[in-house]
Amino acid sequence: MRQLFLRALFLSIVGGTCWLQAIFTNFASNIKVIRAQSIEQHIIDQNRLIFKGNVHLLVDHRLQIRADTVTFDKETQIITAIAQVPQSVVLEDKNFLTLASSLTIDLKNKSGTVTDLRLHVDEGYLAAATASKVNDADWEMRDIVYTACDDLKPHWHIAARKARVQNGYFIKIHNLSFNIGNMTVLSIPRFVIPIQGQSKSGFLVPRFTVDYVYGFGFKQDYYQYISPHCDTTFGIDWRYNKGMIFFFFSRIVTGK
Repeated sequence: MRQLFLRALFLSIVGGTCWLQAIFTNFASNIKVIRAQSIEQHIIDQNRLIFKGNVHLLVDHRLQIRADTVTFDKETQIITAIAQVPQSVVLEDKNFLTLASSLTIDLKNKSGTVTDLRLHVDEGYLAAATASKVNDADWEMRDIVYTACDDLKPHWHIAARKARVQNGYFIKIHNLSFNIGNMTVLSIPRFVIPIQGQSKSGFLVPRFTVDYVYGFGFKQDYYQYISPHCDTTFGIDWRYNKGMIFFFFSRIVTGK
């Protein structure tokens, strides 16, 4: 049985941008010590340093960057890491392990870009051609593919041409499609997902399933916020070989 949650794409994008936020903003604004190890070191001029061969950067004992070549420009405060195919630039901290073809971090402007991003999150695997910080509040990913399938050729995946996190309030997704193998099952030209800091009433992210017994399925929930101690959820659950059911449940928190 394979359960496909569009919610997972949302969580993956948010998780990915939070991880990039940690690199480009938090680390960049608080960096105190950068330690570098490599086979070769070249001083181009008084501002530029190039490290080559099994480069290992350790940033404040928290963030590790491994690459084939790393360039650091002291004047512009830009770090560029590049990997030669089939190797990858590796970014690692205690929470995430990320692979990429190249990485640029602008320490001065607290921004940057990752190309050929591959990230393993709790809900599955997320890949993007590019992921970048557009400005102080916005992030953007292009040519995104998400799947929870760990096969070399995933049985299914969700793809999007572009996703943009705007002001930390919502995600705009363009050309979203759900695919089984090479066949597109569902396509949505534009999709907006709110990022809420507290509970609010509204439709939840729809969920899709594929089951060998029940076939293709679709589930849509509506969440009704009543009070901080009480809420309810109702909706429909449809399966191709089983039909449709309506469901309803509520939660009440009791105690002091």
